[in-house]
Amino acid sequence: MFSRRLLTAARVAQLRRPMQQPLRGVPLPAMLNQVRTYADTLVKVPQMAESISEGTLKQWNKQIGDYVEADEEIATIETDKIDVAVNAPEAGVIKELMANEEDTVTVGQEIAKIEAGAAPEGGNKGESKEEAPKEESASTDAKPAEPKEENKPEPSKPAPKPEPKKETPP
Repeated sequence: MFSRRLLTAARVAQLRRPMQQPLRGVPLPAMLNQVRTYADTLVKVPQMAESISEGTLKQWNKQIGDYVEADEEIATIETDKIDVAVNAPEAGVIKELMANEEDTVTVGQEIAKIEAGAAPEGGNKGESKEEAPKEESASTDAKPAEPKEENKPEPSKPAPKPEPKKETPP
């Protein structure tokens, strides 16, 4: 009962409060200025094995400006026991490489920066994949239609039945 009265009082208070007036002469969209920035994601050397604390960065699979998907391999670290793949923690564009090939890196060391949420350079990947099959299907539809009109296959005779093979004693 008490909570119902409290809720009703809160609603009445909202209705009685005067609405804020926008500034005169300033369009409403100009007042709703919102900037969206993405924080850079740091890629760190992953935990390897209990006894391994460092390794050699053997190869970068991606370079600065390349788009990477989440969990895509971006580098390979080699130790005396194993090779470890370094995966991107999230999708984005590689902004900076903080280690060079053949450098010794330790577990937890930052080796790259990824601009999270950035789109690939060629636009949206999904659009390019959808457009390519449409073009192929259009070209394949036109090609098969022409040979069917030009070359009508003649009815063929049924193939002769194969004769059973005779078994030869060993």
